[in-house]
Amino acid sequence: VKDYGWLTILSKPLYWLLDQLHKILSNWGWSIVALVLLLKIAFYWLNAKAYASMAKMKAINPKIMEMRERLKDKPQQMQQEMMRIYREEKVNPMGGCFPIMIQIPVFIALYWVLLSSVEMRNAPWIGWIRDLSSPDPFFILPLLMTASSLLQ
Repeated sequence: VKDYGWLTILSKPLYWLLDQLHKILSNWGWSIVALVLLLKIAFYWLNAKAYASMAKMKAINPKIMEMRERLKDKPQQMQQEMMRIYREEKVNPMGGCFPIMIQIPVFIALYWVLLSSVEMRNAPWIGWIRDLSSPDPFFILPLLMTASSLLQ
């Protein structure tokens, strides 16, 4: 019996999908990779919207900085001017954050699934990784994750 807490509604389907992937791939490590790829594909449109919103915010940043410099002594007028710029440019300042807020519970649920799955203990993956439940002894995977985050 596994208790995933308040994320049970998300965790149980994730574990079921992970188990189905394991039946196909016969390796827990590759099953985790496949599950994360499926989640990334499922959330692609949300990420695309977030990146588009962040790009719009970056594009209007010079206008906002100029306006802040011009109205630094008038906070109420600065706020009104900022809202006017957002309205004219059709930019939502929360547009970059909201899609990420939707994904956070899913990835936290995935974390709890992986943390409480005893199937991962002593399960080999590739090369130097002989146990999926123990940290990478050579810190290669954290370096790869950092590089992929920077590339993104």
